[in-house]
Amino acid sequence: MKLKSLTSLGAAAMALLLSSCGNQSPSGFLSNYNQLSPGGNAYGAKMSYTKPNMDFAKYDSVIIDPVTFILPTDSKLTEADRQRLSYAMRQAITRELSKDYKLVSTPGPTTMRFRGAVTELIPANRPANVITSVVPVSRVVAEAQQMTTGISMFSSRGSGEMEILDSVSGERLVALADTRYARKAASSSATSWGQIEEAMGNAAADVRKGLAKLRARKP
Repeated sequence: MKLKSLTSLGAAAMALLLSSCGNQSPSGFLSNYNQLSPGGNAYGAKMSYTKPNMDFAKYDSVIIDPVTFILPTDSKLTEADRQRLSYAMRQAITRELSKDYKLVSTPGPTTMRFRGAVTELIPANRPANVITSVVPVSRVVAEAQQMTTGISMFSSRGSGEMEILDSVSGERLVALADTRYARKAASSSATSWGQIEEAMGNAAADVRKGLAKLRARKP
């Protein structure tokens, strides 16, 4: 009876841990969250929306807005960290999208607008929340996660929201909400912010890949 109770408690705590770490509340950056649906998208994101029956091949240029930070009031992010990570995120998306699109500063009929926000940043040396201090359960979850994906629940992680709009009409073409964890094999794992920057780069690459698939499809 005691073993069964402990097992049930462990399962419940495990579910709570996975839920609290993997799902962030909407930040308010996006105007409409109802359109987003989980999984099954070309961007590798947790939640996404893609305008159906849209001819993405007509776009050859992109405007990239500055990255916004919408973080919890208890965030320990310093101004120096904020500037560094804002620059890193914009550089990552600029580097990736410039491979397929012209970078411009004025709207046009074949131009998209990219806007994004960072909504959570947690370095590896800081626990995400109270439940992560429950060592027996959290360790099981973290180790299981590491074995299957190479990601630790105690790794650096960042969450963000982004959307791509038609630059003239403002119509939403794509919207994403995602959380990325740093992998154990990250080449810049010496610093937790370095891990997050690497995760940002991977996310930007996935956005580019998703857009490439959309450009290749027939509306």
